[in-house]
Amino acid sequence: MSTIKSSAEDLTLNADGSGNDIKFQINAVEKASISSAGLLTSTTIDATALTGNLPAIDGSSLTGISAGTALTGSTNNTIPTVTGANAISGEANLTFDGTDLTLGAGDIVFGTAGKGICLGVTSNTDANTLDDYEEGTWTAALDGTTASSIFNSTGKYTKIGNVVYFTWNSGAMTLASSTGSARVTGLPFAATGMGTNDYVLFIYGHGNAVDGNSIGGYIGNGADYLAFIDAGDTETATFINGSSKYMQVSGFYYT
Repeated sequence: MSTIKSSAEDLTLNADGSGNDIKFQINAVEKASISSAGLLTSTTIDATALTGNLPAIDGSSLTGISAGTALTGSTNNTIPTVTGANAISGEANLTFDGTDLTLGAGDIVFGTAGKGICLGVTSNTDANTLDDYEEGTWTAALDGTTASSIFNSTGKYTKIGNVVYFTWNSGAMTLASSTGSARVTGLPFAATGMGTNDYVLFIYGHGNAVDGNSIGGYIGNGADYLAFIDAGDTETATFINGSSKYMQVSGFYYT
């Protein structure tokens, strides 16, 4: 038996019996119903007027909201991304467990150049932002001599932030008409960020191509070359003429 009860606080609709529903009709046409399981079924619901916590809704025509989206992927902690019209998928390679964000495959790519990762801080601070990394090669040339038969003119470098690390091994070469200051030109970037009289030192670790027992030299502010100096002195070193000359250099500088 179905009953309607009214009190000062509530209006109670009761449909006794298993499988009985409460039905709402207008002009003998059913507009909505509540099943014995508590499922609300309606022909039309205007979602723009709905507020608060809603029960499960099974409606054939919902107005005020767009069609629902389908979520696929069941891996725990995956981050959902839009994969198409009305479709969301959990990215198996991108997860967040509340503490760590893990990228399982691929790379992090910034949409705009000059952006970076702030390390060791909780705000965007320029001094703590790693915004540049590059690996490559550079072509070495000699200034202060006439070089021929250079076995290898290609050096390597790695740029991390504003610091450039470089190496070059010439292999055997023939030098002639050497005079003035011995220099290796062609560094991948010019040195910057230093004062007018500030220098960065490099190492001439092995070789027989420079006089004065040189063990290296300096890179000046604004320069893109290595300037050799005599050991224990401030005088510039000079290349040594002859065949089977070689040099190995390495160092770092700021840009």
